Amino acid sequence: GEVANEAKRVVRNVEAFGMDVVSAMRNVADRTPSTEFRQTIYGIISTIETGGDLKKFLENAAKEALFDYRLKREKYMQTLSTYADFYTAVLIAAPLFFVSVLSVMSLVGGSVFGLSIPNAMRIGVYAMIPLMNIMFILFIHYTQPTV
Repeated sequence: GEVANEAKRVVRNVEAFGMDVVSAMRNVADRTPSTEFRQTIYGIISTIETGGDLKKFLENAAKEALFDYRLKREKYMQTLSTYADFYTAVLIAAPLFFVSVLSVMSLVGGSVFGLSIPNAMRIGVYAMIPLMNIMFILFIHYTQPTV
């Protein structure tokens, strides 16, 4: 992943450019787009420079990252629950109601938006409902948080 690419840059800076490890890490930290990763690298640098326990620092950083990940996932699951309620109401119950009303209307006769009742039902069932489901799937896909 991206962390592996950044680690390769540190190794490249040390091996190819002759930088010491701390300078190589500082160089990568200054250029990385991730704020969290930058803070972690600066924490590693600070731990190395002060002679702290690097293993303990990394364990704590990993626990914190995992906690943040779980928190984001839990928040997303709550959001998905809301989306599921919306899906049930709009894409399951409403089409059933739509078909029921049109079935009753077909007994009486008439038209909907200039279409005969059977044609309106066909358009709704074979075009609108699948299209709305595809749009909902795309919405879920694009609102999913990145890891």
